[in-house]
Amino acid sequence: MEMTIYNTAKHRLKTINIEIIEKNSTWFDDSSTDTDSIYRITDFEGALLIKEDSYNYPAWIYDR
Repeated sequence: MEMTIYNTAKHRLKTINIEIIEKNSTWFDDSSTDTDSIYRITDFEGALLIKEDSYNYPAWIYDR
């Protein structure tokens, strides 16, 4: 699937192709509706793709 993410190292949006499946992702079901809780963490290219429980873009956290 094609997805727009926020590249934290370059401070800009980026479009990627990613398959989000149980093997590479962890979902958090106990998120609260009044905060920006973490909804999902996905392993992407050896780094973390963190999605909040909001309409924000997922943040790609890596060290390169």
